Order: sequence, then C-alpha cells, then structure tokens
Amino acid sequence: MHASVEPRYPFLDDSLVAFLAKLDPSYKMRGLKDKYLQRKLCDRWLPEELTAGRKRLLHSPLEAFHRAPTPDFVQQLLSCL
Repeated sequence: MHASVEPRYPFLDDSLVAFLAKLDPSYKMRGLKDKYLQRKLCDRWLPEELTAGRKRLLHSPLEAFHRAPTPDFVQQLLSCL
C-alpha cells in the first residue's frame, strides 16, 4: 500500500495483464470515461447508476471512532506508556 497504491489479485494475474496490454486503448478509455470495458461488462448485472457514475472516494468512518467511548482496557494500556 505504498503511496496509497494497493494491487489487487486480478492485476497480479500475468495472463490478464498480457491480455489487457494487447487491447486497443479505445476499449480502456472513451473520452474521459475510464474503465470502459469493465463498465460495459458490469452493465449486464449492475444498475446503470453504479456503472455510469464517476469514481467516488470511500472514507473511513473516523468520526465514529472519536465519538465512541474509550474502552477501559485501552485507557489501562495507554496509562502504562
């Protein structure tokens, strides 16, 4: 996860990477729409609002960690430092 880049299993598959490298770029991007081929494939199973939209960031619910009361064992561990 160095520099927020986390490779996932499909991208570690040599045969998949070799196949994608041979594809014409128009299958990978259309204008500013990226992942064109993946989106067309997903259109079969997913609603259009998921496949046609822009990428969205997923944020960790850090606020929930700050609102929750600190468990006693955490206070005990931190007091030992």
